[in-house]
Amino acid sequence: MRVKVGDRVKFLNDIGAGEVTRIVDSATALVQVDDGFEVPWLINDLVVDAGRYEAEKEEEIEELDLPPASFSEKIEDDPDQEPIEDEEIVLAFVPDEHSAEFETYLINSSSYHFKY
Repeated sequence: MRVKVGDRVKFLNDIGAGEVTRIVDSATALVQVDDGFEVPWLINDLVVDAGRYEAEKEEEIEELDLPPASFSEKIEDDPDQEPIEDEEIVLAFVPDEHSAEFETYLINSSSYHFKY
């Protein structure tokens, strides 16, 4: 959905909402936030909440009569597999005695491999 002047928008990667007051260029719009300030924002990071438009036709939505979902499948535990114990991933901070800096260590004593 295209963003237009007057649309009520929410921010995709931030908390807050506002109204589009001007389209600056193809990538940027000015949004007046609820506090009254006007801030530039990337159009790709805006989600239209409610716009000033009227639908040409009202489409009727029929209610679907579906049977209630049931979940009867249960996953059984494998009796041959032993539980994993004493596995942990720890993030440690070690302060330097002579400055306000510190060293950071990531200690992986688990059987998992991951990138960080």
